[in-house]
Amino acid sequence: MDFVAGWKAVSVGLTAVFGLLGLLTEFKHKETGKITGWGKLALLGILTSGVMGVIAQLKESSDQEISRKATAQETLSLVHQTGQAVRDVQRVLSPLDTAYVEFSFEVPCSSSKYQAFCSRINKLNQSWKPASLSDWDKWPGGLTILPLDLDFFTNAKDAQVFGSTPNSTTTSDLQISIITDQRDKNLWAWRRDDMKIVINGKSSDFARTKTNGRIKSILDLPGTMLLMTQPVGDVGDVGDENTPRLDELKLVYFEITLKNSQTIEMDINRFEIVAVAGKPAYRYLFK
Repeated sequence: MDFVAGWKAVSVGLTAVFGLLGLLTEFKHKETGKITGWGKLALLGILTSGVMGVIAQLKESSDQEISRKATAQETLSLVHQTGQAVRDVQRVLSPLDTAYVEFSFEVPCSSSKYQAFCSRINKLNQSWKPASLSDWDKWPGGLTILPLDLDFFTNAKDAQVFGSTPNSTTTSDLQISIITDQRDKNLWAWRRDDMKIVINGKSSDFARTKTNGRIKSILDLPGTMLLMTQPVGDVGDVGDENTPRLDELKLVYFEITLKNSQTIEMDINRFEIVAVAGKPAYRYLFK
């Protein structure tokens, strides 16, 4: 028996004892009407035992409330741990480092830089017919390659200082480097029904990834910032004025597809052109 239960039992017992004492003895003097000594003792005992009972009940209620809160906290902790376990499983099943990226750019045919390429594509005389390798010799710079770096940041401030200076040591939490190449059949060009010329690219299994573990899955994307840049010092370096630049090409489609076929089609209207290390880049904030 715990202390509170014992206290309540004693209180009930004393109440009974002093109640009987009041019944079996003279509680008041018949002549004067005053409470006798036995009556005073019985009254004091009943009051004392009553107070003891109230204290015991309050203590019991307090202990029950503490126990209830502890149980609720344990339940909440268990739910949180279970939810985290489920989330960890989902993260494993939806990794970003093996995702495919597909994009489309609209070519600015009004620019003299792209007129020869657009003219070549228009000579195909058929909408949605992919350009052949020979058609790409008119692509600015003469390359059939479009390399892109996709850098994901959990902290928007890191994205702001990323590449801000030549000696900047800030790195992204996840980087996916892709090279789309017409010769590998993952970079295409064609004319749409509206006569617009578009190029479409899709990353291959050979995409290079770097991560510090903070961003592993699509579940980690809310609040994450994406910077899409052209790699410096790689093929198609934006330092070459003949190389296509992201601020010249209009992004019209961007999608991430996971190995399990789950897709994230991103809102093109939320992409914006910014400067990263003095070079044009596309920026996107995941909601």
